[in-house]
Amino acid sequence: MSRIEVRIVKTLMSRKPNQWGILFGGTLILLSSLLSLRAWEDEALFQWAMSSRDLVFQQGQYYRLITAIFLHGDLGHLLSNSYMLLVLSIFVFGTLGISNRGSFVLLLYSFLGAVAVQAMTLMSYPAQVGLLGASGWVYLLAGFWFFNYLWIDRRRKFFNRWIRVIGVSLVILFPTTFEENVSYLAHLYGFIVGALFALGYFITMRSRVRQFEEVQILNEEFLPEEPLD
Repeated sequence: MSRIEVRIVKTLMSRKPNQWGILFGGTLILLSSLLSLRAWEDEALFQWAMSSRDLVFQQGQYYRLITAIFLHGDLGHLLSNSYMLLVLSIFVFGTLGISNRGSFVLLLYSFLGAVAVQAMTLMSYPAQVGLLGASGWVYLLAGFWFFNYLWIDRRRKFFNRWIRVIGVSLVILFPTTFEENVSYLAHLYGFIVGALFALGYFITMRSRVRQFEEVQILNEEFLPEEPLD
């Protein structure tokens, strides 16, 4: 007798990323570096670029929702966000974009999501509290990637995928120490928005995503444990 087993060996998320991931990630890092390095030497520019609820919503300076994403407080802040932006850009834009156009669409949607996260975070803080940095965008991309991994990469059982997501999240996203000047609320909002984006992406792209799956059919010969009558 024989037993046939169908095993998924390749998915959309296992393919080689395209060039847009590293290009987009590098561009975001370049913009952040140029603005931050210049602002560290020019206090007026720093104050012009940062955001707060008072400046954005009470004084109507909405451009700060964008500039504050690229502005960072110091070199350590810039380097930590830059590293994660590059890695997640390669994973998200370079892989889940599917096509060149799709990579651009994901970049646009994730940027708009990052602006929304910035606005949500500011609305949750006192009017004079300043907010800057791309960590909300980083956590949005992380949430987007992790939840799509759960739904798309069916090479492993669902429970095993959950364990991997939880483990990686704890290692790279969960802080080992808590600092007063870090907006953990932006991290939370970013991750939630990323998860919601992932749900929308999977619902609309499910049939196309499944087209990237490759299966291996195993035909295993075996003998029954007990003789057949």
